[in-house]
Amino acid sequence: MRIDRAEAICGVSPLVLKRLLSRESFSTPTAMAYLKLSEPQASETMIALMREWWIEHVRTTAHVDHWQSTDQGNRLTATRLIKRFPVREGRAIVDHVIAEAREINGDPDSSCRIAEILLFGSVLTGADDDAGDIDLVVKVARRQLPKAELRRLQEAEKAQMPSWLDFFQRQFRVESELLRRIKKVSGRIGLHPESDIASTGAPFRQVYAFDLASETEAPVDPEIRTMCKEAREEHPSLEAAKSVLPEFSLRATWPVAPNEEARLKHVDQSELDLMQHLWVRGADIAAIAARTGRPSETVQAYLASRANVGLPSAFRFDASLRATVSQALRPRAGYMKLNVELRPGQKPLVDTAYYERNPEQPYLARIRQLAPRDLIVSGRPDLLPLIEPVHELAWQWLERMRPYFKGLGLSVGTGFFPDQGPESLDHPKPVDFRPLVLPLYELLRAQLPIDLERYAIYEHRLVIELGQPLRIDHWVGEPAYGKAKRQRVLKADASFAWEALTALLEKYRVELEGGELLTVTAFGGEIAGADER
Repeated sequence: MRIDRAEAICGVSPLVLKRLLSRESFSTPTAMAYLKLSEPQASETMIALMREWWIEHVRTTAHVDHWQSTDQGNRLTATRLIKRFPVREGRAIVDHVIAEAREINGDPDSSCRIAEILLFGSVLTGADDDAGDIDLVVKVARRQLPKAELRRLQEAEKAQMPSWLDFFQRQFRVESELLRRIKKVSGRIGLHPESDIASTGAPFRQVYAFDLASETEAPVDPEIRTMCKEAREEHPSLEAAKSVLPEFSLRATWPVAPNEEARLKHVDQSELDLMQHLWVRGADIAAIAARTGRPSETVQAYLASRANVGLPSAFRFDASLRATVSQALRPRAGYMKLNVELRPGQKPLVDTAYYERNPEQPYLARIRQLAPRDLIVSGRPDLLPLIEPVHELAWQWLERMRPYFKGLGLSVGTGFFPDQGPESLDHPKPVDFRPLVLPLYELLRAQLPIDLERYAIYEHRLVIELGQPLRIDHWVGEPAYGKAKRQRVLKADASFAWEALTALLEKYRVELEGGELLTVTAFGGEIAGADER
């Protein structure tokens, strides 16, 4: 099976689908978490995968569909996903393979030789000027030497083999090592038995030949040939199999909103996915409320809000979080506040809230996220369609920025008033904060008391506010618990770190003027961890 990792399967990334199908069985709500899909798109995707024979329907229990992988799906889980490349690159790699075979065959101490190499597949045919793999058949044969000479070489090879190899492994060790050398030429090489050519009837061409009798390279046959395709037992056609697939009825509309105002109270995403799936598959509001343990008016209000969900906003990265998420802003009457936090060794946090006028008042709706589908939703369901697309872009922005903050903490906050809309995307490259790691941790070490106890180091941190003016504070304790002390670090006491910060601000001056509060943190726990290692 050849799968290009860049080509979607029924709209799903092959890598994501491979993870899902690695489960023995799964329900549609479980698939929603893996595929990051909402209803009815989730059920439509499951049906499409079933019709393309990747999954099969096992049962429907209490309006929940259950699935399992088919043989084709199982083959996908065992398949290496590839990235396609130009045919000319593949043919250049074949030249390197031939050079490696010549080097192998020039070794006087080896008891085996590369006798023949056959090329087939997309690198040979090159129909679309791109290839997914370099398909080779490499034949290894024993040298035609006098028995005493051959035995001497074999005994010398066995003496070099690991002691833990069993009898059969020793018999094929030399051949395996030679094939491994060929495979190491490129990760794009796929080695096949000759039966793969015979079973598929694929065209092939000899690209290397070696005469064992004369111990010299032989002329290759330039003709592209085919073998007679092996007769195989016929299986029912896919079309015939499709004719017995079960039919599914999906609700096409969402319920109307209840007359009374309803509020969600700390509901996680898996529960919301279940509500959606139950409704789409025909359950009524009362049954969904009983299944989830939520009030009927709350279930109805949430499901009604799904009618106002638009198409996902395309993610276009900008160094400014504010500019990135502003692309998803919709007309609204309230104030939206967004906070993103990242800390070494901990889950990231994206917190999006909606207020009637300003963040000094209680929020009306809120989403807090710690993992791709680990969301906690609270507040009025009818306001969720306003903040969900903004929240999703913020999460994607954070995922893109994580490598550029390795070892440091990040906190970014911003907000939008009702009259503020999308902003221009002018800075497609991330701000790289990694040059700050060494100077900031050296400064933090210098700030630590000499007689500090081993575990007390976790109480210390440096907090840098990248604004005007630039400010560095040394905190002891956890500010969130109200038991922290803060002391400002003067420029004269932090020359090395100050120079690094100034250089960063100068390099990314325009990118960091995005109208958001950005804070970088160096944690004492990272020093303690490094010392223990």
